[in-house]
Amino acid sequence: MNEVLLQIKALTNGDPLLTAVIVGVLTFTLIGLVGYMLKDVPAKLLSWLSSLLFVRLTIDDSHQARTEIFNKLSFLISNTTIPFFSRSISEAVYFDYGVNYDGRVSVKSIGYGMHLFKYAGCFMLASRTKVDSTMAYDSITVSAPWWAKDKLHSFLEDTRGDISTEPKVNIFEETEWCRYGTLKSSGFSELVLDEGFKQELMREVDNFASRGKSVVSKLTILLHGKTGTGKTGIARALAVEYHRDLYILNLSTVNDATIHKAIRKVAPGAMLLIEDCDCVKATVSRTAESNVDNPPLTLGGVLNALDGIIPLDDCLVIMTTNHLDNLDPALIRKGRVDVSIEVPLISAKQVNEDYFERFGAVLNRTEPLLGCEVYELHRRANLRYGSVHNSV
Repeated sequence: MNEVLLQIKALTNGDPLLTAVIVGVLTFTLIGLVGYMLKDVPAKLLSWLSSLLFVRLTIDDSHQARTEIFNKLSFLISNTTIPFFSRSISEAVYFDYGVNYDGRVSVKSIGYGMHLFKYAGCFMLASRTKVDSTMAYDSITVSAPWWAKDKLHSFLEDTRGDISTEPKVNIFEETEWCRYGTLKSSGFSELVLDEGFKQELMREVDNFASRGKSVVSKLTILLHGKTGTGKTGIARALAVEYHRDLYILNLSTVNDATIHKAIRKVAPGAMLLIEDCDCVKATVSRTAESNVDNPPLTLGGVLNALDGIIPLDDCLVIMTTNHLDNLDPALIRKGRVDVSIEVPLISAKQVNEDYFERFGAVLNRTEPLLGCEVYELHRRANLRYGSVHNSV
């Protein structure tokens, strides 16, 4: 060090001011270089200490397979947050077909930022951020003390709930299948159905399920009948009874190109539900206006998708309609629709007997009822009496 000072003094001819300036410049330069080299050390040290003290769970909604867990995680956190430290609240929409008829449920969700919440007596910290500023995906990171690792695992299991076992509900939106929840249902035990209809339906599906994949790739059943007979509820019950993931396709939202994409991506062993297939022009008329900017859905597109070169693999296809006579004969001919069954009204005798069995109360109905009318009877009876089973 002394040699460096001597050389500086020799360079400045012993001028003390110039020597001090050069020494100061060199000192600040050296400090700057050392600081630049060590600039990441505090952050890395803090990260290292944080990794020792905390365990983290991170999940995003950039893929449909994670969307349900992401939404449920956000919902559970929003219910246990500490208000003073968690002021940002958002909204999420779920499709839970065990809650109401259309399954649509709106609930609160955590907003962007930090959220302090308490789970099983342990304080945890959640942070919701954008995955990328250019994409509409979010991520949630949950941090817990290292000694609460087991509680974080339990929290994840509570978030997962029963989605690993119950049939999943997928809806085709914007050219992709999006997962919206699970079917929480007891199957046919919840429904009041005409016994003859139920036996015929179950016989057909049982025969299909027992044939084996090498014999036939799919079974297409057309359920038709008056509005409110319960066709959608029957389809949901079938998915639960036969443990099949449910794919719901709305023909009014697809065209000839996207319907092929939708059909190709239905998972093997699933159930495809096409509701109200008489409500689009393609299924009732063989002509459709051509529009380059907005390609139409044509009858040929529907038929080719259902009977395409790449067949549906071990798939149960349920189509519903309120107006059978309006459908084009090509859509419902033998070989394309394997079974066509009318969903009848429920006899007064059966309604009365079931009502007494469920609620222990006498119901003196004299006329047959629609499925939706029985649903309303049970809803009111649940409020008044309670029941062993759920409503229709």
